[in-house]
Amino acid sequence: MKQTADALLTPARTARRSDAAVIVEDMVEGARMILSITAALIESGRRVDLAGLDDEFGRLCAGILALPLTEGQALRPMLETLSEQLAQLHAALPPP
Repeated sequence: MKQTADALLTPARTARRSDAAVIVEDMVEGARMILSITAALIESGRRVDLAGLDDEFGRLCAGILALPLTEGQALRPMLETLSEQLAQLHAALPPP
């Protein structure tokens, strides 16, 4: 079957995601931006308190656990990346 140029440029259709999955994906994107800003603050020598980020990460985990299994599993790589980034921020902080 020959594909047209439009078909090649159009993203593949995916299964409909639940509203909860879309909300959790938005939370992941927000956390990603916050981690980026926090890393820049730490690199510039500013002191930061990561307790709020730890709390947000906990809410994100709870949100993922509330999703249907397949949707939660699809977000696992993003969650693992955020977890690694948060651990790196903790390691980059100077001792109190």
